[in-house]
Amino acid sequence: MKEILFIRFCLILTTITTLCLSWNVIGNEGLQYLANIFKINTTLTTLKLQGNHIDAQGAQYLADILQNNKVR
Repeated sequence: MKEILFIRFCLILTTITTLCLSWNVIGNEGLQYLANIFKINTTLTTLKLQGNHIDAQGAQYLADILQNNKVR
C-alpha cells in the first residue's frame, strides 16, 4: 500500500509548480526521498522547507539533485 501511495505522490509531483512543506519535521532522511522525486519533476519553481530540521548535509544533497531544475 505504501508503494502505491508513493507512486501516486510521484505522479502528482511531476506536474506541480509550488510545494510548501514547511514545519513538517522532514529531516535529512525524508529530504532524500523527496529529492529523488524532484529528479523527475521539471515544473517545480518554488520549494519551501523551513522548520524541517534539515542540516547542511541535507541541503547539499538537495542542491545537487536540483541543479538541473527550475526551483528557486
